[in-house]
Amino acid sequence: MLQRSLNIISSISLLAVIFLINQGWGIEDIINRIGIEVMWTIPKWISYLIYIAITILYALILSFMFNKLRPGQIVNQNIDELDVDNSSLLAMILAYVFVGLSISNIWTLLVILLFLLVFNLCGSSYIYNPIFYLFGYRYYYVRSSKTRFLVMSKIKYPLGAQADFSNCRCLNDYTYIDMNKK
Repeated sequence: MLQRSLNIISSISLLAVIFLINQGWGIEDIINRIGIEVMWTIPKWISYLIYIAITILYALILSFMFNKLRPGQIVNQNIDELDVDNSSLLAMILAYVFVGLSISNIWTLLVILLFLLVFNLCGSSYIYNPIFYLFGYRYYYVRSSKTRFLVMSKIKYPLGAQADFSNCRCLNDYTYIDMNKK
C-alpha cells in the first residue's frame, strides 16, 4: 500500500509541475507565498529545471524500490493475448497537460490532486507514470481467460508475443512490474 501510494504521488506530481510552470511560479515565488522573505534571486528557468529534476529523481528512487513489492507471476499458459498499451498512456499525459494548464489557483490544484489520490487509492485501476518511459519501461496489457493485467516491463515484446512474467512484483491486484531485464 505504501509503494502504491508513493507511485500515485509520483504520477500526479506531474500535474503540480505543469501547474507551477504555467503559473510562472519559481522557487522564490513559492517561498515568498509561504511568508518567508527570500534574500536571493533564482531565475525561473532554473526553478523549472529543479521541479522537473525532483519529479524524475523521485520516480527513479521509486523504481529502485520495486524489488520490495510482494512477488507475483503470470505464466505463459495463462496468457491469451499480449498488447502494447500506448493509447491509454498518451491520453493520460494529455489529460495531465490540459488539466494542469487550465487550473487557475492553488486551491483548485490541491482539490484535484486530492481527488486523484483518493480515486487511485480506492480504485482497482492501474497507475500510469509517464516518467517510467524515461527509464526504459513499457506498459503491456496481458489478457487471460479470466482477467486483464497491466505489466510494466523493460523488455520490448512484439505484439502477440509469448511471454513468461515469472519474476514480477505486484503493485496492486491488476498491475505487475516485470523485474527481468532481458
